[in-house]
Amino acid sequence: MKANIVIFATSNGTERLSKPLISRFTIFEIPEYTYEQFEAISVRIINKLPQNTIIQIASSVWKAGSRDIRDVLKIAKLCNPADGEEDITRLISIHQKYHKTGLEYN
Repeated sequence: MKANIVIFATSNGTERLSKPLISRFTIFEIPEYTYEQFEAISVRIINKLPQNTIIQIASSVWKAGSRDIRDVLKIAKLCNPADGEEDITRLISIHQKYHKTGLEYN
């Protein structure tokens, strides 16, 4: 059986991938987001919250040093549309205080 297939793969790094595997792909390095891009992506992918809430979350995540849009999504999932600024600030504070980084998967 012949198939004409194209595969797209993403990775945050290639250090742990074998050279034979890497040689099968064309590598593109995408530059980090600017804050403006980070905020725009946040607003675009989250639709259950008011825009000002999304911007508050994105700004806080960015100021905490994270450039990972998934951190914005994690906090947004914990929010309700009726949450006020104080509620959002509390959730962000809890996330920043207790989130784990560098998780190792077995």
